[in-house]
Amino acid sequence: MSEESRAGATVLPIDLAILFAEPGEGLVAEGDGLVILIDLGGIGPEVARLVVDALARQRRLRPRPAPIVNLTIVGERAPAPDAEGRERGRQMGEYMTAFVCVAEGTGVRARWVRAILASISAFSPRRVPVFTAPSIAEASAIAARELGIDASALAATVTALRARVAA
Repeated sequence: MSEESRAGATVLPIDLAILFAEPGEGLVAEGDGLVILIDLGGIGPEVARLVVDALARQRRLRPRPAPIVNLTIVGERAPAPDAEGRERGRQMGEYMTAFVCVAEGTGVRARWVRAILASISAFSPRRVPVFTAPSIAEASAIAARELGIDASALAATVTALRARVAA
């Protein structure tokens, strides 16, 4: 199904609740075992807390062993996480069964983001598989496999959400 617009509202292929959306800053959305974070550089501690709360809510709604996947897009301008951000990352690991990330940009910065993700996984109290992908389509395919949902519908949803907060 393709994205449609009705009376100004975006209809997404996958039903999600938008918890936070601010153009140029980022977005947080959740639904049936999935939490999406798009960090374009404006995500602060309150929004990071929204992600932790969404993951915890999904875990309550979907008891183990049901998968909980965090699909994150890290924008080129997103700063390195501070101590509080690293703590939020550790807390996220308590609830999710997989972490899938697209690091936008190229070169050293993209490698730096991947290294941070690996450290979040390594130091989380519970080992969580961390997947990095070069594109939304590939990240969506990984997340969809983990959740048992349609990859093309997820890719269309994530692409629409990313466009919604484009800087």
